[in-house]
Amino acid sequence: MHGLTYGVIRVDSEEKLSVLTVQDVGLVMPGAIMCSVKPDGVPQLCRTDEVGELCMCAVATGMSYYGLSGMTKNTFEVFPVTSSGAPVSEYPFVRTGLLGFVGPGGLVFVVGKMDGLMVVSGRRHNADDIVATALAVEPMKFVYRGRIAVFSVTVLHDERIVIVAEQRPDSTEEDSFQWMSRVLQAIDSIHQVGVYCLALVPANTLPKTPLGGIHLSETKQLFLEGSLHPCNVLMCPHTCVTNLPKPRQKQPEIGPASVMVGNLVSGKRIAQASGRDLGQIEDNDQARKFLFLSEVLQWRAQTTPDHVLYTLLNCRGTIANSLTCVQLHKRAEKIAVMLMERGHLQDGDHVALVYPPGIDLIAAFYGCLYAGCVPITVRPPHPQNIATTLPTVKMIVEVSRSACLMTTQLICKLLRSREAAAAVDVRAWPPILDTDDLPKKRPAQIYKPSNPDTLAYLDFSVSTTGMLAGVKVRNTVCGIVVSKPQSN
Repeated sequence: MHGLTYGVIRVDSEEKLSVLTVQDVGLVMPGAIMCSVKPDGVPQLCRTDEVGELCMCAVATGMSYYGLSGMTKNTFEVFPVTSSGAPVSEYPFVRTGLLGFVGPGGLVFVVGKMDGLMVVSGRRHNADDIVATALAVEPMKFVYRGRIAVFSVTVLHDERIVIVAEQRPDSTEEDSFQWMSRVLQAIDSIHQVGVYCLALVPANTLPKTPLGGIHLSETKQLFLEGSLHPCNVLMCPHTCVTNLPKPRQKQPEIGPASVMVGNLVSGKRIAQASGRDLGQIEDNDQARKFLFLSEVLQWRAQTTPDHVLYTLLNCRGTIANSLTCVQLHKRAEKIAVMLMERGHLQDGDHVALVYPPGIDLIAAFYGCLYAGCVPITVRPPHPQNIATTLPTVKMIVEVSRSACLMTTQLICKLLRSREAAAAVDVRAWPPILDTDDLPKKRPAQIYKPSNPDTLAYLDFSVSTTGMLAGVKVRNTVCGIVVSKPQSN
């Protein structure tokens, strides 16, 4: 066994159910050459202990049908080749029809016959091994030893195993199904393969060969025709037919009831992108004219004022609110006036936007750009869990050095509530502006960045370990995204 280097055949303890006993059957005849070739495809030599079809080259063996050269080449003759494709010998070898391998010291091991070879899901199984496992379940008490047929049938472009056995006349139906259940479990645990069908027929009903054995091909034909007429049958397609095509599933409709699980969306999708095709934007003077988000919105408010940019859906999936180009532009102007007059902010000041996802957040973002401020979007605290979520908001506001905080009237009351005071120091908040009460007038002028490399906005996120990380996004990146979407 030390010469068996590939681990196909190994020494194992006899207590395990997966052990099949292999014995040597003798030495190669003197003056003869024996080898093992792969069972299918090119007759390439097998490795040291790889199981294949045994072939022999000797003057003392029959090598041909008399006068039938075509039958001889298909049945007997084979020229084994090495891994490089070179023939092993100039003389032909004879196929023995036996499965086995040549071990060290000239020993020959036989593990089965080519006739009983079955390939299920890419793995080879031997009918003799299946028969031995079936007989090991209460041997000679329920079925006759020599009256078991094992073959394979094609199911969905793959082979599946069928077992047909003659049961004894004194067996009851209850005993039959108990025995069949134990056989299925034994084959599955030992050979790791499922049985497609296990059928029991009355005694002396299977077709016989001239020597008294079971005629496998006729038995298989009767099974395929439905003429086998078993007295007990157990079909198990759910355990062995694993290559069924899966039906196409209709994707759920788009709605707000979604949950992010890692990078996947569980449930319904959160949002959907739709609209007209922008096409190829040429690199001309018109495209170069608008380099910033604020400029693009002003241009769209003049050219396509009634185009709907954003739509908000409620919990039922119906439209709750929408925002056109001109509506977003006018609302951003009023927010810019609020920042400059009530907040007394200057160019480059940081503003924390504490809004839930929605139209208010978008309008506040563009209002900061119109005023020349740097927006920082912050997820608002959860009303039912302020003690845990509010410190994160406070940390982002402090780390970003926000000079002002913008939010809705409802969240503004929440930030100054008793529950908030118990979690953080509410007196340390920067000035809080309520965007539900906006001024009526327009700004004297809209801010335009002097340099494309100036800061556009800050994006903060908190990791699962509590670490706060911020990303600076400059106007150069925003300009690329808006003016040339095809390059992203």
